[in-house]
Amino acid sequence: MPQDLSERQKSILEALIREYVTTAEPVASAELVRKHRLPYSPATVRAELLALDGDGYLTQPHTSAGRIPTDKGYRFYINRLERGDLPRREGKAGAIGSREESALEKLRELENPFEFMKQTSRLFAHLSRSFALAGFPT
Repeated sequence: MPQDLSERQKSILEALIREYVTTAEPVASAELVRKHRLPYSPATVRAELLALDGDGYLTQPHTSAGRIPTDKGYRFYINRLERGDLPRREGKAGAIGSREESALEKLRELENPFEFMKQTSRLFAHLSRSFALAGFPT
């Protein structure tokens, strides 16, 4: 997967995925700026979300909704986490342990998109201690 995203896009995508995993609701630009204290205006975040959507990292369930991650977005996030590009919250609730590290490594090896979504939703449910549901649009 090409890693041609800007640092701003990477930070916005990371924040959106974390928020979506926590809430299971489409995420809006103003919400990202407020909750994750992003140093950008909501308009700048909206423009970046549109670009990420166009590149296939996000999708918008309907016109008035925020954005949600796609399979490509999750893969980018997991690959970044695995490489250590994302900060880990050691010692806090939600910290990543060796079991999760092993699960991330297994996810990187999956090629079947259905199995990838199944295992990704299980891992996110475990990490967020919340219900997770994944599927493909028809």
